[in-house]
Formats: sequence, C-alpha cells, structure tokens
Amino acid sequence: MSYRITVRPSGHTFDAEPSETLLQAGLRTGLNLAHSCANGSCGECRARLVSGDIAPVQHVDFRFSEREKQQGWFLMCSCHAVSDLDVEAHEAGSAAEIAEQRLRAKVSRVERLQDDVVQLTLRAPRTGGLHFLAGQSVVLTFPGLRPKMLSIASCPCDSIQLRFHLRRRENDPFSALVFDSLRKGDEVALRGPLGDFTLDE
Repeated sequence: MSYRITVRPSGHTFDAEPSETLLQAGLRTGLNLAHSCANGSCGECRARLVSGDIAPVQHVDFRFSEREKQQGWFLMCSCHAVSDLDVEAHEAGSAAEIAEQRLRAKVSRVERLQDDVVQLTLRAPRTGGLHFLAGQSVVLTFPGLRPKMLSIASCPCDSIQLRFHLRRRENDPFSALVFDSLRKGDEVALRGPLGDFTLDE
C-alpha cells in the first residue's frame, strides 16, 4: 500500500511505499528535494510534518532542538510514511540552485555491459553524497590523468552510489584505465554536478 505525499508550498505530490524513505520516494518520482548525504548526517533534507504520521527507519547523527521537534521537523532520508502526509520541504527549482560540490569517491564496481561498454560505480562518502538532477554530469579525476566529464547514469534518489557508462575509445588513457586496470577501492576526485540540461523523470 502506498501513501500520497503532498509537498508545501509547491503543491507537488508523489506516492511513497512503506519500504522506502520519503526522500527516496520523492527523488524517484522526479522531485528535486534538497538533500546531500541521504543518511541522516547533514540535515539538508529537513522537512516539517504538517499532517499525517511518519516513522523512523534508521539512526541519525543530525540532531534537532526540542523546539524544532515540537514544531514537527524531521529528516526525509530517515523516515517513511505510515499515512498520507502533508509536509513542508525545500525543492530546487533548477540546476542553478544546486551548489557545485567537490568530494573524493571510491570505486565500488566496474561491470562490463558490452565488449566496449562498462558501468562504473563510485561510492561517495557517507557524510556527504552528491546532490544532482537527472541529466547532469560530473568531472572525474584519477591520479596522473587528465580530468574527464561523464554524464551521471544513476538516479538522483541515491547520492552515495553513483553510476556512469563509459565506452572504450582508442588512444584514451582514461578509457584504458577504467577498462583494464581500475580496481575496487581506487580513489577518484569528483567535481559537480555540472550542466543546465536536466531531465524530467
């Protein structure tokens, strides 16, 4: 059974399953809800419960004051709906509202999709994932190589596990590294998101 969530002041609505957090559900349906770490550390996804009932799904490091708790503030990344809800939350209206971020990520997986195409999965730090919109890109820099801009292939609903599709290209050191020698745990510098062309999900 899903619940209908209404976001104020925009009036946007989305359906949330009991098995997902409110942040996951909102991002999955294409809303540009403010967030960063998505694990209860930063407080960027704070929202205020206007009506309805929610339940926590994970321990969080971020702390609200007692006054804020009484006013109904909570983290969308750490709660799920147990009824239809009205919530007050900030939504990014455009790519220009999302600050450029710099972080270090680690290679989580390199998966061969075709002979000449791989899916590269990077894991961002738990304390600060990447906030982005569908259709945006990032610049990746591995030690000793020139920076490479790649489109993000994963859903904005997951700011920690970031996926990219890369085609093998002749005489391209970046491509050769990813296809031939990149290993789980290797570090990469990441800068983004970049680009004004975004997709409505």
